[in-house]
Amino acid sequence: MDESTTSDILDESERSSIRGTLMQLAQQQISKRSSMITIDAYMRECNIWIQRGMARDKVHKVMDDKLGLKQDNSAPNTYTTPASNRIKSIKCHYNSQGNLDRVDFEDRA
Repeated sequence: MDESTTSDILDESERSSIRGTLMQLAQQQISKRSSMITIDAYMRECNIWIQRGMARDKVHKVMDDKLGLKQDNSAPNTYTTPASNRIKSIKCHYNSQGNLDRVDFEDRA
């Protein structure tokens, strides 16, 4: 039997170029995916500070102290978000005992 040696078709510079291209494509995919998911700062802060079951006065205090939002006088339980370009307002819904049930974010049109 004839013993033949196998050789690589690509030299090191070609393999390096292909690796670089693949890494660049992977990075672009990661960047594209992460830019699609945007969370408004108010949404993030509400998820951190506002908890289901909080008393109405505690929610009001946290909205003022932590988020810097004042309750809208014309709409009860609603806090306008002037610094957000995505969310117009945050509306708090309470149960019959006066504890927070859920929070809604109204998008800007």
